[in-house]
Amino acid sequence: MQIVTLPPEVTAQIRDFCTSIRPSGEPRYVPIEACADALPKECFGNVRQRVSLHGGQIVFGWAIWIWPRVFVEAEHHAIYERPDGTWIDVTPQSNHDQILFLPDDSAVYDFDNPQRRDNLRLALKADPLIESYFEWFRGRKMFEDLFPGTNQVTLKGKAAQDFKAFAKRGIEIEQQLVMKYYPAMSPCPCGSTRAFWYCHGGHGSSSRQSYFV
Repeated sequence: MQIVTLPPEVTAQIRDFCTSIRPSGEPRYVPIEACADALPKECFGNVRQRVSLHGGQIVFGWAIWIWPRVFVEAEHHAIYERPDGTWIDVTPQSNHDQILFLPDDSAVYDFDNPQRRDNLRLALKADPLIESYFEWFRGRKMFEDLFPGTNQVTLKGKAAQDFKAFAKRGIEIEQQLVMKYYPAMSPCPCGSTRAFWYCHGGHGSSSRQSYFV
């Protein structure tokens, strides 16, 4: 139910967050021009294929997202630099035609030992509930490292029970945050003119986003 979306502007808080990740980096908006055969959430393979076909190079870094009022998040990501030096994101992103990208040449991806780095997060409020959510995310990363490919394979036995209970706890925290920061009839933070409850709040909405859907 929580909403992670493109930051509409680079605020001082977002800029400070980016500086904490890469002091010499500068976040910038990069247009999305997804390749026809590009796969969602497979940016590293998508860019490597584009480089092999058309030259240019891969640019490593972080895609910057925001859950308005709750936290800012940096996701390990890669974009494509054309031979002429211009940047595009060749990986499709739902409901967006650009991303906010922080270049970071230290955030390389090991194609021989593929493993994504965990997302980096900054709370926008001093709230123990948000910190509990961050702790849950750290636990999820440990779980995924223990059972690689959790989203692609079917867990069985105790592992399946543990993951189900763990995911349920994440949903509970997420729902508590939504109820705390988004009154039902407040404007939806996604930028639409609809009330939150009738947009991303879950009342018959097919557009809501969650880490569990």
